[in-house]
This record gives sequence, structure tokens and C-alpha cells, in this order.
Amino acid sequence: IPTILREEQGLAAAFPQEWPQFIATTPRFFPRFWRLAALKGIRWDRQQWLRNREYQALLTVLLVLLLLHLYAE
Repeated sequence: IPTILREEQGLAAAFPQEWPQFIATTPRFFPRFWRLAALKGIRWDRQQWLRNREYQALLTVLLVLLLLHLYAE
């Protein structure tokens, strides 16, 4: 918790105009699952996925799983 509070102080200093709105609408620890309905109309976009290089996370997970599998044998 001390680390979180330090990071929040840094973010508040870096983004003084945006921070109050962000902290008012974003939970600190747990997501607000009842707000997932707002995402219902959002569709997955392959081009955005590629632009953000999110495939790297998938490849990393697969590599770690492969290494764990090889290590277990």
C-alpha cells in the first residue's frame, strides 16, 4: 500500500488536471464488474491488436508454458 500511495502522489503531480477525474472513476484495487456492460458494444480489432503489439504478451505466455512443460519432463 505504501508503494501505491507513492505512485498515486507522483501521478497526481504529473497529471494535476486529469487526476481528480481518474481517481473518482477508477477503483484502486478491484474492478467494478457491474460496469462491464458499458463495454458490450466494443468490438475486438485485429489492426489495433497488431499496432499495440499485444501479440507479444500472447507469445510470451506460450513461451513460458512451453518452458514449464519442458522443465517438468
